[in-house]
Amino acid sequence: MDSLILILLFILAMGFLWLTLKVIWFLLPFIIIVVLIMHVRNKLRKGPTHNPSYPDEVVDVEFKVKDHDEN
Repeated sequence: MDSLILILLFILAMGFLWLTLKVIWFLLPFIIIVVLIMHVRNKLRKGPTHNPSYPDEVVDVEFKVKDHDEN
């Protein structure tokens, strides 16, 4: 009886794995299309003169520090 349960669980696991792979195989073209669209939009937004070594988010800020006894 225990071997029958193990065989049924194995068959159920293989069926679940097959179904999962079938769903992933079905969604793969859509995932590839979305990734390509995001890549192209990112390239067009930055333009050809974008320098990746200096990110857009970096801002140069200067601080002037005063001692507590200075006015």
